[in-house]
Amino acid sequence: MPLMTQAAPLPHTAPGDERLCVIVNSGSGVQEAERIARLRAALERHFAPGSWTIAAGGAERIVSQTRVALAEGFGTVVACGGDGTVAAVADTLWSEGAAGTTRLGVIPAGTFNFFARGLGIPEEIEAAAAVLAGGFARPVQIGTVNGRVFLNNASIGLYPRILREREAIYDRWGRSRIAAHWSVLRTVLTMRGGMDLEIADATGRRAAHTPLAFVMNSPYQLEFLGIKGAERLRGGELALLIAPETSLMAILRGALRLGARRAERHVDYAIRFAPAFSITPAKRRLLTARDGERDTMIAPLDYRAEPGALCVIGPEAVARDDAPDAASPRGGAMLGGALA
Repeated sequence: MPLMTQAAPLPHTAPGDERLCVIVNSGSGVQEAERIARLRAALERHFAPGSWTIAAGGAERIVSQTRVALAEGFGTVVACGGDGTVAAVADTLWSEGAAGTTRLGVIPAGTFNFFARGLGIPEEIEAAAAVLAGGFARPVQIGTVNGRVFLNNASIGLYPRILREREAIYDRWGRSRIAAHWSVLRTVLTMRGGMDLEIADATGRRAAHTPLAFVMNSPYQLEFLGIKGAERLRGGELALLIAPETSLMAILRGALRLGARRAERHVDYAIRFAPAFSITPAKRRLLTARDGERDTMIAPLDYRAEPGALCVIGPEAVARDDAPDAASPRGGAMLGGALA
């Protein structure tokens, strides 16, 4: 689970700050119209008239809509979408200097919803709206890379290429977990070579050659993969996972073992923990990914943990022993889902 502290009542900082603006990452069609109708009905049941508004649009409008909500003084900005949508809203709150004062609400509507699940937020619209109405605001740790926010993970190498393939498959066949898993297999089958990296942290510098590097901020996602060390993320650190440079079959085998929560340290991956990492690849411009969204950044890539930086509404109580069961469909998901 993301780093959380003791529950506290929702902060009251200014007149009118109880209003909610719900940012919806919406598409088109009958199903999308039905989803927004369910959202509207849930908000009407849990909030007074005039205390909330919905701003729906495509992914390209999330940032501008969040900025408008901040300019209009909404005390809570709610992200309705998947992990990428939530991260985009959180990134805007951070860049606008509002991450610690404006509350972030979450109504999960994506494929995997790792951030919401880590906070114990239900994946059903009605139940998530109930949490918004009766939950508590808590400080939650974020990660940043060159000043940009990630909530679950940020990566370089193979995974951004997987995302590019996934988007093409989604465009053709629609969004699904099966499509996400297929994008992993297609990308791994066509990969060529790895990256030369220089990695620096408080202990020094070291060289690495790898097809994939992941920096993880989510304790829940680390537990999802069956990797030890979630308590260190809860304690204000990040985890850096490095895949070994090996054969195609070994990479596929390691991906399956990771998705099945049976991966072995020093065999399928190497891991380090630190509050900050600096990664310098051989190429100055590099395709990166943050919470499932691709971006091009300029090296070096500076990753930092920012404990308690985000104020997020969640349930009053969150269980600490809720790591996914390896036998469950979610616990046994392949790499395409596990690292979404």
